[in-house]
Amino acid sequence: MSIDKSMLSRQIADRTGLSVSSVSKILNGASGYSVTTRQRVEALASELAAGQLSSQNRDVLKIGVMIPEHPSYFWGEAIVGIRQTIRSIRAECGRQVETVLRFVHFPLDEQSVSVTLSFLQEQDCNAYILYPIDNPAFLSFYDSLPATVPVVLFNDLPSNAELSCHLRARRLTAYVGADCYDEGIRAARILGARLSRMQYILALITEDSVSATAAQKRIAGFTQTCREINPQISIRTETVAPHGTLTSAFLAAHIEPEILQGRLDCLYVSSGVTHIASAAIRKVQRRNCLPIGTGPPCLGHECAPSDRPYLLDGTQCGYVKQDIYTQAHTAIRSVLEALRTGQLTDTYVGSSVFISGGIRN
Repeated sequence: MSIDKSMLSRQIADRTGLSVSSVSKILNGASGYSVTTRQRVEALASELAAGQLSSQNRDVLKIGVMIPEHPSYFWGEAIVGIRQTIRSIRAECGRQVETVLRFVHFPLDEQSVSVTLSFLQEQDCNAYILYPIDNPAFLSFYDSLPATVPVVLFNDLPSNAELSCHLRARRLTAYVGADCYDEGIRAARILGARLSRMQYILALITEDSVSATAAQKRIAGFTQTCREINPQISIRTETVAPHGTLTSAFLAAHIEPEILQGRLDCLYVSSGVTHIASAAIRKVQRRNCLPIGTGPPCLGHECAPSDRPYLLDGTQCGYVKQDIYTQAHTAIRSVLEALRTGQLTDTYVGSSVFISGGIRN
């Protein structure tokens, strides 16, 4: 077993504020540095070298993973991506890698997050892939991690800008997920030339996503692109309940007068419940004996099994889908590279656009 000296020098430089070249010189016995500086560098070198050897001596590389349990159709793809990537790594280089996977249950309150992270903390993992959650339990766990342990903030970022900056300031922390602003742009482009003829768009956001970074960025990207094509267009945002059988009925009653008066040209859903908006449109059509296909088109993000009938009959004109499989693959590869090189960088995985059952990247 050997020590990676270049990685060791970079880690010491990060923790002392010295340059990498100065650290290398001190470790090689060069003069011209104070006794205090030399002692500090040598002490860190011993500590970090011991950590490297300890990691190398482990038979199995453990990656702790924390992701939400809902919606299962979405996060299920991430699990498949993680497992297949690990199988590929074993086949490529014989490296034994395993994940310690824990779901955080809804609601994402401090108690449920604390229970999940307490289990992970006991597993002595080499690295972590974590869905970041804005609460004290997550922050306490995160701040307790050793500086040499890579952390991927997976799929989303906290809505709190100060917290997000704090998390990302740690050198061996990076974001792997979608560019949500770009997703909003892609959603607007599904409408294409129709935007120039539209006057009124209603953007929907679920109550549990009002302050979420992803939903807000999608709306911002969507709004800017729509107004670049049609500066006179009116886009307003309203909230809907994320669950419940009555949600579509309430929404239908709310939008029915606007549809009948020709004052609603499109429903845009920013946070993955496009089927609720589609069901509301269909309710209005049935109550007023309108043919299917008339009324405002609906589009949004992701595609639940309950969306499929609305895609087939044209109520939904399309959606933007994150490639969560590739996000998971990239997250695993990123932490392995970070363990090898001591470097971890943000990676944005592109989303796909689906229109009338087809795909357009």
